[in-house]
Amino acid sequence: MAHLYEFSGPELPAIFHGRDEVQCGGCLYLTDRMFVVAETRTQALDAITRVGLGLCGNCIAELIAEKGWSISRDEP
Repeated sequence: MAHLYEFSGPELPAIFHGRDEVQCGGCLYLTDRMFVVAETRTQALDAITRVGLGLCGNCIAELIAEKGWSISRDEP
């Protein structure tokens, strides 16, 4: 099952070599928060760092609506 992962705050400069704003892979706007849909957080991090697949909040919301996906909280 796929999960939605968020990368923001101190994580972004660590991932993007000191930059605290990065370009969305969808709309190309600068954002301080990236979202990725992946099976694991490791895969999500790989998608951002190697392929640049992170999306801003607006683009991830559009993708979720377009695909008809639903979001639910994982129960511990």
